[in-house]
Amino acid sequence: MSWFDRARQVANKVVTNVYADSAIWEPLAGGSFTADVLFSEPTQDEKIGDQDYTALRPRIEYLEGVFTGLLESVLSGNGEVLSIKGQQYTGMGGEKKYDGKTVIIYLDPLP
Repeated sequence: MSWFDRARQVANKVVTNVYADSAIWEPLAGGSFTADVLFSEPTQDEKIGDQDYTALRPRIEYLEGVFTGLLESVLSGNGEVLSIKGQQYTGMGGEKKYDGKTVIIYLDPLP
């Protein structure tokens, strides 16, 4: 493992220990997985000129290997459901970012 990979894992672990929320994923294929993820949920609209604007929808971020198969399932159009802070969300899209080992899943809250 390279020095950069070790540094990334240590930095991610520190941030996750401080800021993470527990997420539960119950895949459509069966089973249940729980992991700590970085959860971002906009709480208010921003103003741009005289228009309201929501910058981001809710999303989670984690290193690959945490929820193995979730990104691929979401990108295939499966309605995977995650529970975070007592609220259920459907995965609506996702991508790998930065070094290709960071997974971001975009979420849509369920009523």
